[in-house]
Amino acid sequence: MGKIKEYFSNKGVGFYLSILTGVIALVTAIIYVVNYGNYASNDNKPVISWVAFVLLLVAFALPIVASFFKLEKYAPYGVFVCGLMALVCYIYRIYYHASVLFAGIELQDNKSTFFFISGLMVFVFVLTVVSFFVPQTRNAKKEAK
Repeated sequence: MGKIKEYFSNKGVGFYLSILTGVIALVTAIIYVVNYGNYASNDNKPVISWVAFVLLLVAFALPIVASFFKLEKYAPYGVFVCGLMALVCYIYRIYYHASVLFAGIELQDNKSTFFFISGLMVFVFVLTVVSFFVPQTRNAKKEAK
């Protein structure tokens, strides 16, 4: 119990925000693959971006792995890159599906699923940006001086 208490003793709010961002990225990845994993648009192109899916999983694992190597102050940068690239890959893959969906051509999918997953993707990205500005360790102010 003492080692766990010692491990978390110098963690700042940013560390917990990075962990929260990773968990939300994991939830987003699971919801994304469940809803669009086997789904193809009218031209038989898959709607899911597997690159975005993998990047969301990396965004989940990165803060945890970085904390074991005492590199948690660099974790927000990696999570930011993963979140940004996942959002870009998601937009690239989903734009045709979105245009077909909003034109009323595609009737299999409902718009609420699209909005929910899109909102989660943007939310993960916003959290990665916010985690840049929050110290990862409690003594980060002392290190900066």
